[in-house]
Amino acid sequence: MKKFLIVLLSIAFALNFALVIGMIGECISPRQAFYTITDELMNSAYRFKRGWQFKNNLP
Repeated sequence: MKKFLIVLLSIAFALNFALVIGMIGECISPRQAFYTITDELMNSAYRFKRGWQFKNNLP
């Protein structure tokens, strides 16, 4: 049952991601939209990692 749920959630995520790329792609090119989303995800991950390191380094 868990594997089936994971598969359904993965499909839903992929369709949602494709929909977002399509909606953004109407204003700009789909390639540029994909890179914009990827950059934002990488920036968020970097800020989270730096914040986590900063918290752990406090005396």
